[in-house]
Amino acid sequence: MFTRASQHCARVCFAFAWLLLLFALPSHPVLSAVSVLQNRYDRFNTAANLQETQLTTANVNRQLFGKLWTYAVDGDVHAQPLYVANLNFGNGVVKNVLYVVTMQDCVYAFDADAPGAPIWQRDFRNPASGVIPMPIMDLIHRNSSNIETWLGILPTPVIDSDTNTIYVLAVTREPGTHPFPGGARGNQYVQRLHALDIKTGVNKFGSPVVIAPCFAGNGTGSVNGVVCFDGRLQLPRPAMTLVNGQVVLAWSGQNDWGGFHGWIVSYDKLTLAQTGVLNTSPDSLKCGVWMSGRAPGVDAQGNLYFQTGNGDDFDTVPNGGRTFAQAVIKLQTNPPGLRVLDWWSQDDYAFKSNIDADFGSTGPLLVPGTAEPMLLVGSKDAVLYLLDARDLGHKVNTSHALQQIRLNAGNDKGGTAYWDRAGGKLPLLYSWPEGAYLQVRRWNGSRFDTTPFQTGNIRSQTSAAGILTLSANGNTGGSGVLWSSMAIEPADMGLHPGILRAFDAENVTRVLWDSNMDAADALGNWPKFSPPTVANGKVYMASFSGYVSVYGLKATTAATTTTGAGSSSSTSPTTSTGSTSTGTTSTGTTSTGTSSTGTTGTTSTGTSSTGTTSTGTTSTGTSSSGTTGTTSTGTSSTGTTSTGTTSTGTSSTGTTSTGTTSTGTTSTGTSSTGTSSTGTSS
Repeated sequence: MFTRASQHCARVCFAFAWLLLLFALPSHPVLSAVSVLQNRYDRFNTAANLQETQLTTANVNRQLFGKLWTYAVDGDVHAQPLYVANLNFGNGVVKNVLYVVTMQDCVYAFDADAPGAPIWQRDFRNPASGVIPMPIMDLIHRNSSNIETWLGILPTPVIDSDTNTIYVLAVTREPGTHPFPGGARGNQYVQRLHALDIKTGVNKFGSPVVIAPCFAGNGTGSVNGVVCFDGRLQLPRPAMTLVNGQVVLAWSGQNDWGGFHGWIVSYDKLTLAQTGVLNTSPDSLKCGVWMSGRAPGVDAQGNLYFQTGNGDDFDTVPNGGRTFAQAVIKLQTNPPGLRVLDWWSQDDYAFKSNIDADFGSTGPLLVPGTAEPMLLVGSKDAVLYLLDARDLGHKVNTSHALQQIRLNAGNDKGGTAYWDRAGGKLPLLYSWPEGAYLQVRRWNGSRFDTTPFQTGNIRSQTSAAGILTLSANGNTGGSGVLWSSMAIEPADMGLHPGILRAFDAENVTRVLWDSNMDAADALGNWPKFSPPTVANGKVYMASFSGYVSVYGLKATTAATTTTGAGSSSSTSPTTSTGSTSTGTTSTGTTSTGTSSTGTTGTTSTGTSSTGTTSTGTTSTGTSSSGTTGTTSTGTSSTGTTSTGTTSTGTSSTGTTSTGTTSTGTTSTGTSSTGTSSTGTSS
């Protein structure tokens, strides 16, 4: 029998135990299950997250959904942001992490659930030593382009969850002698593959390695029967992928300028040794692989599917040549390497090349769940082709396609999104080409609707196709949301304001929400081919405005905060992320990471926790022989204790990062220390 004193003691001990448990929890709830490790979510290129349980057609609306905060970054973001759920940093710290790369050759890892400085940052520049991203004018001699000013990190990286590694391709201009004609005198143009630890940003596996493949041929730029990779002319537009232990990359040219070739190259994911190479025009030129930034498709056997564009010389494969102009190419990757298994092209490939109607503009979709692997590919002239992936035919024969679908629109560069519904519901295919209305087609198991099953009521602009993402909780009714990023004006070249829209995926005439409904939700400048990343109740949207926007469900009133690399700012009050504070007290870490000869790689480690006061560990970096970088030490946050909620309706505590360290600052209303953000600018 318990006495009153013992009962009181038990209650106190129980309460104390709960307090200990509370403070031992991470700084924000970790409920996530979905990671986005590559462009368009999966190897089939469906552009669909079918494990989204929080965002639905019932709560994505102006009243409940909007911009929560933005992450400041240095430069334009062309690549899709990637996301790792429940990443364990040790010492009880588990975070969802967002990875962002920029055209200023910077890589960022942010706490995906809170504003603040990056957890870590890598910067592959060293301006003091002349190492900078490649100026685009060094390539095309003008700045009026679909790439503005700099070419740094263009393709979407890929993450290997088995080894906790993110693979990144960076382009730099640095002092030296370029082994090919052209460019700025006294400079060389180098492309490097980096393998970085996703927890620290530190180099792995002896990275980086210089991209330098060669291929037998007598085409443009060949010397003694060999064509070698020119780091200035080759544009790495397609997203990277992982298959059979290999990292696979591909290249085209910029605006069809210069004597570029199409290249596909693979590297061992652990040693970074080159395992395979294919030049798509070894005896001519062009035939680039660009696919509007999408990755190749990968089937269950690990075979790759690429599309190529214009070719000036029609010494093509069917004529006994080796030029893959306007073609689909199927490559075997097991055993490691790249071997051509099959290919297909259209009867009018030569005509399309002459009028710049690239066949390789959309990237491939492997239709999921089909007994016979089906491949859907498209072209600039807005025609989709359904092919039997087992039998491309080794043919230039348009009629070999199982189905041709005319979208009756301008160019098609955005590609498709696919909702693989189950439970008796037919899967749905979404496409939104330029100068046209959003189109929805059903899949009956062997063919798509020839004419749209549904059509939206908003017309896209010229050179501004809808870049699509589908989120849903499986086939649950009311869970399907179709997200679209596009420009609000013709946008072939230069900078243009963008808009993010959300549609009911089962009734695309119903617009649930868009980023122009409220000024505080504005997207900024449209990031062209970068799709929205939807993960665990939030939407992460890149821009060409120096920030990534985070949208989600609103909760309590607070100020929308812009924090990250080099600035901390807030807009007029909107909403906060929920019950946790937007304030952070932390000290940052700066360490110089390992880099190869001729470059400097800087790793900056900071803190991005919510409502926490934290201490952490000390990290140091290393620099290899020949670099000009420095090594420093600091403190990184582990976020082990929480001080509770500190935000109010009119003020918030932000974080200012100077690129190497961060300290807390406080902003009220619409102003703060650092760069201020209102409307669409940061």
